Amino acid sequence: MLRGSIIVFSGILSVVFLKRKLYLFHWIGILTTTFGLAAVGVSSIFSSGGESGSSAASNNGAGKATLGVVLVIVAQFFSAVQMIVQEIFLKKRSFPALQIVGSEGVWGIILMVFYVLPICFFIPGKQYGSYENSINAFVMIWNNVCSLAIQHSTFRAIINTSLSLSLSLSLTLSHSLSLSLSLTLS
Repeated sequence: MLRGSIIVFSGILSVVFLKRKLYLFHWIGILTTTFGLAAVGVSSIFSSGGESGSSAASNNGAGKATLGVVLVIVAQFFSAVQMIVQEIFLKKRSFPALQIVGSEGVWGIILMVFYVLPICFFIPGKQYGSYENSINAFVMIWNNVCSLAIQHSTFRAIINTSLSLSLSLSLTLSHSLSLSLSLTLS
């Protein structure tokens, strides 16, 4: 339910960065959403105290619920920032939509491979001594024929989709270019 906070953040950020004017009904919707989010967040924190009645278990459950609420709200803030940046690139900078999506994918891969996976590898955990052992995951995929085939077909599907989209875009651009050239020559 806290994922609705993206409405609040994207509304406020669109006023600040896109200079968009929100009308009274927009602000009433944002305010109503804020009250609903506060009610959901507070109820999840207070209801996570536990049934056991012990004070330590109650504080631990409330602390975890508070951390969860804060993390969801922070995640929704960053999603709203992403939406605003996308709109700036699409409308004000006139970037093609496929270029924006492709750039997001490339940056996501770079962040995952060079930052998130190494950080998760060095966090202590139950998976061979680390929280997420990526090396062990690749070894398990390589040693299992079924999972290797699934990974290979998924990778091929992604490659084929990307190639077909880029081919159709280039054909559309070359067609429009040849049409504009034929119109200027005639």
